[in-house]
Amino acid sequence: MFIKRKHEDLTPPNVKVVTGDLLVPSSLKQLLSPGCSVINLAYLWSSSRRANLLAANNLALACREARVRRLIHCSTAVVVGRISGVTVTEETECRPFSEYEITKLAIEEHLLRQSKDYYETVILRPTVVFGPGGKNLIKVVQDIIQNNWITSYFRTSLFKKRMMNLVSVRNVVAAMLFLLKDERNLNREIFIISDDDDEYNNYAYLRHLIMKRWGIAESPIPIIPFPRTVEGLIFRLFKKSSLNQSRVYSSGKLALLGYKKPASFCDELEAYLNWHEKVFSVRN
Repeated sequence: MFIKRKHEDLTPPNVKVVTGDLLVPSSLKQLLSPGCSVINLAYLWSSSRRANLLAANNLALACREARVRRLIHCSTAVVVGRISGVTVTEETECRPFSEYEITKLAIEEHLLRQSKDYYETVILRPTVVFGPGGKNLIKVVQDIIQNNWITSYFRTSLFKKRMMNLVSVRNVVAAMLFLLKDERNLNREIFIISDDDDEYNNYAYLRHLIMKRWGIAESPIPIIPFPRTVEGLIFRLFKKSSLNQSRVYSSGKLALLGYKKPASFCDELEAYLNWHEKVFSVRN
């Protein structure tokens, strides 16, 4: 994993900072050593699928040359794409819909192919990662705070039954470390990490917390949810991958392996809203 130089002042003394580029194979040699384990979080957001696959190929070949023990690749649970089922597991057939989903799944497949017979590759698929400093919830929170009641009414009618599919960044990091330290053979295993088992991981609860915290009044008229057929049409119109707002991602496989989440979903959500309130009240 590469740490940008601007974060060096936050780096613990037992961590060595290495600057490199996944598109420059020679820069990877100083990062890897025989028998080490690698956690890959990289994704080239502003680059093409081809560039991302080239980066993945460079990493895979560098891991092979260095004879690493294990590569843990952080992907995304949304590679499953547009499916009809409600519960997603590691066994669910992937049907990626967006370019992002297609690219992410292609990276997974390429890393698995390139590592065969050389070192272990483990795929971790988190859902929507959130936490202080993260970007995933900013727009949702800001929309609930700032929208007028008419816009808010429309959004709530559309999303009232929506699962948020959030997962605390602390639980994701803990899952990475768990897979890093586990001594069993995990080669070619795929694991989902989510907080979807928490009953409050939904839009209605998030909206309730935000409106209470910011003192926002409820709609003057009762909110009537859109029929599911209308929801589907709207999501198709905006080319959304998931047409089912009830979709949940199961992290049962990881739990069966012995992983236990260190963070409570509700506590983490409160911590995120505390951060959001502090940061954006200063900016405004």
